[in-house]
Amino acid sequence: MKKVTLKRMFDTFAFSLVATLMATIAFVCLSGSNIAYAANPGDVVIDQDTILSSDLSVSGDLYVDSVTFNCNRHTVTVGGNVYLYGDNGKISCIGGELIVGKNLYVRAGTVYLNGGELRVNGDAIFAWIDEDEHYQEVKAVLKMDNEDDVFTIGGNLVTYLYGSSYKGKQCGMLCNAGCIKLAKNWENYGACGNTEDLEVVLTGGGAQKLLDNNFSWIIIPNLTVNNSTDRSITISGYIDIGTLNSSVSIIAKAKSKKSPCLYIEKTKGSLDIDGDIELHIGKAGGNISVNGNLLGWGIRLSGKKLEVKGDYQNGSNKYDDGLHSELYLDGGTMIVDGNAIFASIDADEHYQAIDGILKMDNESDALSIGGDLITCFSEYYYSHTKYNMYCSAGKIKLAGNWIDYNRCENNSGTFELEL
Repeated sequence: MKKVTLKRMFDTFAFSLVATLMATIAFVCLSGSNIAYAANPGDVVIDQDTILSSDLSVSGDLYVDSVTFNCNRHTVTVGGNVYLYGDNGKISCIGGELIVGKNLYVRAGTVYLNGGELRVNGDAIFAWIDEDEHYQEVKAVLKMDNEDDVFTIGGNLVTYLYGSSYKGKQCGMLCNAGCIKLAKNWENYGACGNTEDLEVVLTGGGAQKLLDNNFSWIIIPNLTVNNSTDRSITISGYIDIGTLNSSVSIIAKAKSKKSPCLYIEKTKGSLDIDGDIELHIGKAGGNISVNGNLLGWGIRLSGKKLEVKGDYQNGSNKYDDGLHSELYLDGGTMIVDGNAIFASIDADEHYQAIDGILKMDNESDALSIGGDLITCFSEYYYSHTKYNMYCSAGKIKLAGNWIDYNRCENNSGTFELEL
């Protein structure tokens, strides 16, 4: 027969008493809720709509299952993970604060900051992780519509969200205000939804990544990179940035042999890119350098300098995607070490006509080409005329040959060509 010591009996009684007290304290803190405890001591399951009446501390994991959990301007501290389930599941901060000691797992439902703060020390994962540890799409929403909203993530942000409607509800990221502070990487596998004035701040001390793994766009209206001069940002897939507030060094990482596409409406500092890239710059606020080949989807230099160590190729308009491919020096300087190609290249490496334009209308405009200038413009593009080079001022310095495939014509202005 096994001996049971007095100390062992006391320890068992003490543990039972502590567990009972924790349940009682948690129940007192909650209004209109039944609490079910999971297998592990300290875990809490919210299985009815709940409005907090005071601060709440959970030592283990917190589970919100198909109900609304309302912080109601109070502070909730969770030592472990937070799990949100069910299409009707909702975590609403409402001016309060939710602190997650480990990871946030959103497998369905809505995370609504609503003027509050959500702080996750680990990863925030808006995706389902299957038995093979692959991410799967979820019907979930991240909603931030208050300028006081703050979502701080100490680890990675992983999104695999539906971007279209589901049972009448918009899914994805519905973020038109507030700030996401991200310390590590953003891995995206699905649509990020609609965003307007959201600010994203990359706060990490070392290299960070913006990885769009399914070529479905990571949309960031305002991006700030802390300590940007001391580190680099790796990108892949499609990255759409409204305003880039920092000078940034970028590593362009190809995925499935496809170069990343970086679409920026406005830069406020310099941009240094290592690798081949597709690029749109609505208005440059600093110099740009590309250590590789550049495919341009509309670039306006606005008095700045663009240096391309490889070839420059001008894209063709994609009206469905809103891509307009005008290279406008606008008082700036462009230096291309390789060829400057105003044409598309088909699978057989033949040049095809593009809808695009080269525009130089300032005396200080300067285009220097170390290789050949190759032109194959569509005959009728700009304002439905036959002209496709609007070079009324400035200078083109060409080291190689000018090879034209489709009767390139300039407008009535003049520019200087130096061979």
